[in-house]
Amino acid sequence: MGDARLNRRLVRMAERLGAQPNASIPVACNGWAETQAAYRLLAHEAVTWERV
Repeated sequence: MGDARLNRRLVRMAERLGAQPNASIPVACNGWAETQAAYRLLAHEAVTWERV
């Protein structure tokens, strides 16, 4: 992503979703703060499917 914070958040989200591939984002994440972080990551203008 070009930003260390975005990279860490992306890896964390991928690990959570990879561990529970059929789960929704809120179910796969460990709590509300991590769920919010996942949604903020997906809404970030620098994050595109091509870059991921």
